[in-house]
Amino acid sequence: MVEAVTDQASTASKKRTLVGVVVSDVNDKTIIVSVERRAPHRLYRKVITKTNRYHAHDEQNQATLGDIVRIVESRPMSRLKRWALAEILVGRDVAEVEATELDSSFVDEVQRSAARASAESQLTTEDQTSEPLEDQSDSTEEDLS
Repeated sequence: MVEAVTDQASTASKKRTLVGVVVSDVNDKTIIVSVERRAPHRLYRKVITKTNRYHAHDEQNQATLGDIVRIVESRPMSRLKRWALAEILVGRDVAEVEATELDSSFVDEVQRSAARASAESQLTTEDQTSEPLEDQSDSTEEDLS
């Protein structure tokens, strides 16, 4: 009986596990995990950081962008997915902000300032278009004289 337990434990330990950061969670039930590893260059012996991206299966869509997760090797689920989400080690900190009503006077002030800014921009564009015309009229009068 002890041998059977060790055999099950050894088969479970044969699966590779990696720790990385979620860089994309756009797809349904799929996350993309970026795993960095540091290894010395084989000729120059300088330590180089190498990054690999793995597509992992996330059944409940738990992981979000920026989470640090552990993924485990699994059966092929699609052309690229060969990994599954094991656990979320560190969740991304998201600030919880309550929605508040804006003061109506503040909203009116912002709208007035936006209207004033658009009116000023229209005046400046009209001034810019009228200035070259005035310059041209002066030059034609000088040519005629």
